[in-house]
Amino acid sequence: LAAVSNGALTNATGSASQVGGTTFSTTTNAAGAAGVMTGASNMLFGGGKAVFETRFSFSNDPSTAEAYAAYLGFIDSISAAPTDGCYLVVDASSNAKRVRFIVSAASSTTATDVSTYFTAATESVIRIEVNPAGTEARLYQNDILIATIGVATNIPVTAGQEFGMGCSIIKSNGTTARTITARYLKFYKDKTTQG
Repeated sequence: LAAVSNGALTNATGSASQVGGTTFSTTTNAAGAAGVMTGASNMLFGGGKAVFETRFSFSNDPSTAEAYAAYLGFIDSISAAPTDGCYLVVDASSNAKRVRFIVSAASSTTATDVSTYFTAATESVIRIEVNPAGTEARLYQNDILIATIGVATNIPVTAGQEFGMGCSIIKSNGTTARTITARYLKFYKDKTTQG
């Protein structure tokens, strides 16, 4: 499932040592958006370890004048803030870049700020892991653990809280194009029970 609303998806340039991937752009529209994801009701946590991974970068820090939100991970929407999932979000707060690791079940969220680990125009590999029981989520950057959330009540494991996997960028102010580039998206779930 891909969605573009006044935004654009383009091929990112690769090299001999780097996969090209996709660039998601808001274009010059103050409400531009672009994203891609699997179906919004593909999975729940629990019953096996769930892993999402991508190599990504964002072009510029968001600000009040050029506001956007970018979502990467287990999400249930590419046109609005996820209500269910476990993801990284890049947005702005008080006119400054803010990067948070979030778990959300039925819009009840727990967030950890990880802004100091991310810089505009610098690629990072992020990996999100949710344990088999669906009670703890971990965020790794370049194979180093940088955040853990253990608030099980906000990790979606209940019917009606399903989600998919993907990434998106949604502009809310300003007419200067902002982008995220994802070199690849990978996810899997190791089932602990077969059926």
